[in-house]
Amino acid sequence: MIKIPLVCTCKKALISVTENEIDFGNVIFGEQCTRYLKLNNTGALATKIYIKTNDGRTIPFFSMDDLKKREEQQEQWKDYLTAKKIKEDEKAKAALEAARLAEEAAANAEEGAEATKEDPPAEPTAEEEEVDPEIEQFSKVAALSQDEIEFEEFLG
Repeated sequence: MIKIPLVCTCKKALISVTENEIDFGNVIFGEQCTRYLKLNNTGALATKIYIKTNDGRTIPFFSMDDLKKREEQQEQWKDYLTAKKIKEDEKAKAALEAARLAEEAAANAEEGAEATKEDPPAEPTAEEEEVDPEIEQFSKVAALSQDEIEFEEFLG
């Protein structure tokens, strides 16, 4: 029979800190100051880290991966805001261009109206007053109501 010594231990989280104290310097009330703290877990047990202040409040903790994701999100947000501003600027330019074209059209219409005021329409001649019978019938029909049209068709 062979005897093999077996030693069993529980998994443990072995947390170490690179700096025992963190100096935030002179921070005025209401301002924010950020310092980075490096924690190492050399143990075999994964753990969640909570940082508490002397008065019991919990300070948000972010891993380096979380910080990288947050920086990427901030960059994406900046890109979004830049693209949004460009789109708004393009819309504003298009609106200004449309307003300018409308003003030009109004000015052209005024010039056209002034030109027609200067040249009154000529009086129709006897030849022009002669109307084609089909057009006259159409004009007559166009001026009638549906009941009158049906009556005309009944008569004719």
